[in-house]
Amino acid sequence: RGLGMQQKPGTEAEAQPTTVPPISFDEEGRLKLFGIQATAETWAIALVYFVQGISGFSRLAQTFYLKDTLHIGPADLALLSSISIIPWVIKPFYGFISDTYPLFGYKRRSYLVLSGFLGSAAWGALSVLSGCVASSQCPAGSTAIAATIGLTTVASLGLAFSDVLVDAIVVSKSRGSAADPEGTGGQGRAGGLQALC
Repeated sequence: RGLGMQQKPGTEAEAQPTTVPPISFDEEGRLKLFGIQATAETWAIALVYFVQGISGFSRLAQTFYLKDTLHIGPADLALLSSISIIPWVIKPFYGFISDTYPLFGYKRRSYLVLSGFLGSAAWGALSVLSGCVASSQCPAGSTAIAATIGLTTVASLGLAFSDVLVDAIVVSKSRGSAADPEGTGGQGRAGGLQALC
């Protein structure tokens, strides 16, 4: 319809889309995020995407650590940083692993917890290593560089694996599949989950 055309009463222009507030409560007082019941899976989805967004700050700190503390030049920094991206390149493999080999009876939840622990342990070890190198208690040579790249790659693996798992959870919840016991799938749920992401 062009500009200046009047809508007749009773047409589709009167139907206003309903907006769902970001945070609300249902009749029983339970928390809802973008119209989605706040369950453990919903919190996991939100947490994984939050960590993905906030990891940019750690990447910035890592770049300065490699450049200023370990004295790596720009070309070597680019090469070494590209190694930590490898886990993101092989993401389809993680979906195959989680769907084919359930861990502790679960296809996604146990892998999600495992990848979270893996990434957290790697970042924790990296913080200990950087503190040791910065205080000159550990040598800042090739061993520290290799350990830094290895730990960063393991942390990247944990985040990439959890990203695949959370994406699979979002898809199964959006479809209202058997993995969604509430059976509340559909377009409304998909929109709410996308808003949460």
